[in-house]
Amino acid sequence: MINLEERAVQIKPINPHTWRNGFHIKHAVEVSHGQRVLYCSGQTSNDADGASMHPGDDVAQFKLAWKNIVELLTAANMKPSNIARMTFYTTDTDAFVTHAAELSTIWSQAGARPACTLPGVKSLLEANAMIAVDVTAVA
Repeated sequence: MINLEERAVQIKPINPHTWRNGFHIKHAVEVSHGQRVLYCSGQTSNDADGASMHPGDDVAQFKLAWKNIVELLTAANMKPSNIARMTFYTTDTDAFVTHAAELSTIWSQAGARPACTLPGVKSLLEANAMIAVDVTAVA
């Protein structure tokens, strides 16, 4: 179990098959003693003014979406290690999988070890958006 804060919030990985370890994700996580849950809307590669950034570059789009997630967590007095679940919506699953090792290192090095889902979608709200990431965090 991972002790996240003094309040003894714990996230226990449930990982009967280890192949997901290479992507720094778990099949499931069990949360114990959580007192707060943060449900984040899907984050895309929008800058602080709402402008869509990095058309055609899924890696750069993910990095900016991740930055936006970290800012949300910080505003809620949480950290990436508080993330229990992430969903990656992408218009190009092949491109995402091609870069999965690089992308998973980003959240892993920040301390996140979530359960994840990767649905491919036809399009996102913004025409140039290739990826949106939503998270659920607990504290």
